[in-house]
Amino acid sequence: MSEKSKKGIIMEYKAAVKYMQKNYYVFMSTDPQSPFDLVAVHPNGDIKLIDVKSESYRKKDKTKINRVLTKNQKQFKKSSGLNIHLEMLK
Repeated sequence: MSEKSKKGIIMEYKAAVKYMQKNYYVFMSTDPQSPFDLVAVHPNGDIKLIDVKSESYRKKDKTKINRVLTKNQKQFKKSSGLNIHLEMLK
């Protein structure tokens, strides 16, 4: 397994823990082509589809790289009417 894959898995679990600590039930995607990594459901009815990203910085000037939804995620949002939240973690 590549270091990038390991880092991605670790970040997904960190995000899952973060939401569980906020009393959400967390479900992890088993489909590698899914437009989101986690589904978080709060007992109050709040539901979040979450795509987990690690914070990245440019080597040249150390500025933060801004992350946006992918074309696939935008299409999913348009067709389903559901929002995908980008969760940036260190």
